[in-house]
This record gives sequence, C-alpha cells and structure tokens, in this order.
Amino acid sequence: MNLFYRRMMKNNELVRWNLEHGMYAYGAKNPCDYIHKIRQFTLTGIGERITQDVLIIGAREDHFINPRLFHQEYDQLTRVRSLTYRMFTNEQNAGAHCNVGNTKLVLDTMLDWISEVSDESEMEVNHN
Repeated sequence: MNLFYRRMMKNNELVRWNLEHGMYAYGAKNPCDYIHKIRQFTLTGIGERITQDVLIIGAREDHFINPRLFHQEYDQLTRVRSLTYRMFTNEQNAGAHCNVGNTKLVLDTMLDWISEVSDESEMEVNHN
C-alpha cells in the first residue's frame, strides 16, 4: 500500500503535501502508518456517551476532510442534548479547510451558537 500512496504523491502535489504534512503532524513513519493513525480518530464507541450540546462546523471544499465524513461522525451522536451542523461554502468565502477566508462568519456562528445554547440552559434552570 505504501507504494500506491508514494505513486499518488508523485503524481499529485496536493496528495503529496497532505500525506507528508499528515505524517509529520502525527509522527507517522510512512503513509500507511499515517492512515492507520487518523482512522483512530472517530466517535464510534464513544459518540453515544456525549450528552451535551454539540456544534459541528465543516467546509464543503475542505481538501483534508471529506464532507461525507461529517455525516458518519454526527450519526454517532445519538444522545446529545442538541446538535447544530453548519457546512460553509465557497460562496460564503468559508468553503476551505478551517473555513479560511471568512473567519468572522465562523466566529460569529460559534458565538451565536454559544449564546443560544447558554440561553436555553438558563431557561431550563429557571424552570426547574
């Protein structure tokens, strides 16, 4: 498999950078070691234990994280109090990895979400 990844790296600059950066960031010895390490980052087996409010933010054109992976992850969140999912796009200038291009939109979204769930928590406390 490493030979397969090495060929892909030779033919595609983005793949090369992605795998080299990933190997560096995760201390992986080779592409297969990196793939093995990142596959351990999942909510499988623990998602059902998360019971607080959750905000998931993604980018439609993310060159690292395939947007389909978000669905696999939030499907694991079966017991959360609330789940908010926002997928930003290039039209919003936030469709790239880490929503680079429109940090204000992303931070405003986070702050609005925090305010909303805080208000809901406060209302629950006041009703009990």
